[in-house]
Amino acid sequence: MRFNQEERRKLAQEDLEIVKDVTASGWFILIDMFFFMLFLSLMFITGPEPAYLLISLLFALYVITSCICLVVIKKKKKKSAD
Repeated sequence: MRFNQEERRKLAQEDLEIVKDVTASGWFILIDMFFFMLFLSLMFITGPEPAYLLISLLFALYVITSCICLVVIKKKKKKSAD
């Protein structure tokens, strides 16, 4: 969500922080849904027996992606604070 200068002046700093946190939470929910749907589709194709390997791989991908997103969000917050 982007605000122009006039709208930004109207909003308090804590309101902007809430908007940033909600946006970050939305991205994490989208990442969760993507990996969940990927796992379900692969489990449907391969069957439940090799699902343990898929769970391990998808969990590793999820953790890596979440960490990368968290670092990017923290960098953006640090830039906006400066």
